[in-house]
Amino acid sequence: MRKYILITLLSLCATSFLYAQQEPLAKAVLEKTVAMMKRSAVKILFSTTMESASKKKSNLSGTLMLLGNKFKLSMNGVESYFDGKTQWVFVPENNEVTVSTISAKDQKQMNPLSVLSQYSGNNTKIMLNRESRTTPNQIIIDLFPTSKSANEFRIIVKINKHTNAPQSLQLFDRDGSKTTVIIKSFQKISADNKAFMFDVKAHSKVNINDLR
Repeated sequence: MRKYILITLLSLCATSFLYAQQEPLAKAVLEKTVAMMKRSAVKILFSTTMESASKKKSNLSGTLMLLGNKFKLSMNGVESYFDGKTQWVFVPENNEVTVSTISAKDQKQMNPLSVLSQYSGNNTKIMLNRESRTTPNQIIIDLFPTSKSANEFRIIVKINKHTNAPQSLQLFDRDGSKTTVIIKSFQKISADNKAFMFDVKAHSKVNINDLR
């Protein structure tokens, strides 16, 4: 009987410890942001700075349309479409489109905001960030993935507390690299599933490279 009570108490303590790693306010704000991007199509103007472990930096900017896990990315003269299953990468300069299926890791590289939904579950420590300076209209959240297979060990997310729109992300990789995404504009738009698929008929002479 004593052994059973001890096991029960240890189990309760372990459960309490797990949920203690997720602050209710931080988790609630993150869930609202993820739900909004799943429910409504959004258009984002962003800039990205990628810093390697050796401190070499590269900068990119572009436009990202999102609806759940679907996206259309326009950057450096290249258009990438993903409808949740198939990816099309269109290079107008070469009049060529490459069709493929991509992994969850590749999706994250193309769509950095996908980490918000990926790390919103119980496998992530979700806490309020108390280190960074914040504004009255802003809330900052720390995400610490607990899975050893995760490339990132920490993600800092700044969110507008009134609109739930993400303002910036900082992703710290285990290899020592860091990616900073600054969201310059975030707006809800009207878009259907076709917006996230490459229209071959509209590009009748395009060269198709099908890797599926």
